[in-house]
Amino acid sequence: MGKGDTTAVEYHSHDFNFEWWKQQVISQGLCPSDVQPHPSVEEASCDDVEYCQADCVQETQQSAWEQFHQQHEKGVFFKERRYLLVEFPELSNKDDPYVVLEIGCGNGSSALPLLRANPKCKVYACDFSPKAVDATCAAASTLGDLSGRFIPFVCDVAATVPVLPDTRSSEETQQTTAPPPGSCGTLDILACGRLLLDSWLLSASTSPSRPLADHALLVFVASAVHPARTVTFLRHAAAAVRPGGCLLFRDYGLYDMTMLRFPAAQRLDERLYKRQDGTLTFFFTVEDLHRLCAELGLQLVECEYCCVELVNRKNKKPMRRVFVHARMRIPVEGISHKTL
Repeated sequence: MGKGDTTAVEYHSHDFNFEWWKQQVISQGLCPSDVQPHPSVEEASCDDVEYCQADCVQETQQSAWEQFHQQHEKGVFFKERRYLLVEFPELSNKDDPYVVLEIGCGNGSSALPLLRANPKCKVYACDFSPKAVDATCAAASTLGDLSGRFIPFVCDVAATVPVLPDTRSSEETQQTTAPPPGSCGTLDILACGRLLLDSWLLSASTSPSRPLADHALLVFVASAVHPARTVTFLRHAAAAVRPGGCLLFRDYGLYDMTMLRFPAAQRLDERLYKRQDGTLTFFFTVEDLHRLCAELGLQLVECEYCCVELVNRKNKKPMRRVFVHARMRIPVEGISHKTL
């Protein structure tokens, strides 16, 4: 990308070889042997007992993430992910009036680069943390008039039956009209989101009258979902995307630096950990994505480990990050949204 381009950014994905790093980790005993690639996602998706256990764990997540976003409400904890415009070719055309659904919008670090780079795109941004959605609204307000281009809402997409929380009475709900897209404030977000999503989430178990988006952006969000709910989470995401569109996925991978730093006491299961602040994180393998796509009938267009090496500014030591990058396409033929 040209130097004069405000979205110009370096994108690193192969700074080191994953298989080489895997052997280093194993030979040096940096990670327990029982966290090797394991069909935990596939098994968990059909294990009713584990699903019930996941419910107990997942119920604590909204409050944990609310506290997290309250602590980092100024957003300086995150940087804008401008590399997404390079990583996913679906997002690179600045003249394409695409519609993107971002699930797990956090503080807006993914939505903002899209809105800034493409004045024709529309972004639906959701999170199950109201604090996160408010933070995204505040960040988006710095971009000027986004009328019709930015629609935020609160929703737990990983829930068995996704529910849009509503604090109003049924009479108030009937009398309230949806605020302009992009309105901030929790009640406004809920009112706007409820009317917009009736044709998507609340009917995702059958067949939406019209898919919401051309693509869905899933960046560092699936790792915060208990593995027993991952299939449900992706099923609901796929139900929002038109045939031929993609789920654009980037998340933590096996042997990532952060995984190796977790003490044993914080490990809940194979590759599943709980941080000190109570939030969950799961570390994916490329095999996980292959299994998930096979189960959901999605076409795995691209899937690989992204290996990024950073250098600690203080001690000059390398920090090796491992992420899983994937593009999962909704087939144009051979699958219907009803099967999702």
